[in-house]
Amino acid sequence: MIPYDKLVRDRIPEIIETEGKHCQVRVLDEAEYARRLDEKLAEELEEYQRSGDVEELVNLLEVVRAIAASHGLPWDEVERRRLAKQEARGGFSKRLLLQRVDGGEQGRPDEELENGLLPAQVPGSSPSAGGGTVRSGRAEPSGRA
Repeated sequence: MIPYDKLVRDRIPEIIETEGKHCQVRVLDEAEYARRLDEKLAEELEEYQRSGDVEELVNLLEVVRAIAASHGLPWDEVERRRLAKQEARGGFSKRLLLQRVDGGEQGRPDEELENGLLPAQVPGSSPSAGGGTVRSGRAEPSGRA
C-alpha cells in the first residue's frame, strides 16, 4: 500500500475502489481538518503557480469553499462580501501596481489602504506600470506603445 497522508476530495475513495484498489481513510476532527485545509490550500496554490493550469484554480476555489464552510460561512455570504469589497475598493482588472505612497507615516500599503487611504486621496501623481500616470486614482495613458 502506498502512503499518502493527505486530504482528498470526498469521492476519491469511491473512485479508487471502482478501479479495483483498496484504500484506508479516516474522518478528521475539526482542528486537524482546518490544518489539512490550510495545507491543501498551499498545495493547490503551489501547483497553480508552477503549472499555470487553470484547472488548478478550480481546485484552489474548491479548497477556499471548504475553508469558508468550515468557518460556518455560506458561499453566498462569501460572494456578498466579495462583491461589497469590489464595490468599495475595486477588483484587479485594471492591473494596477502600487509603487509608492508619498506623505504620512510609513507603513505597509495594504494597511494604509485598509485604514481608509484611497487612491483618490493620494496627493500628486506617480508613474504607473503601463507608462501612464496615476492622478487622483485614475490611470492616464502616456501615449507610448
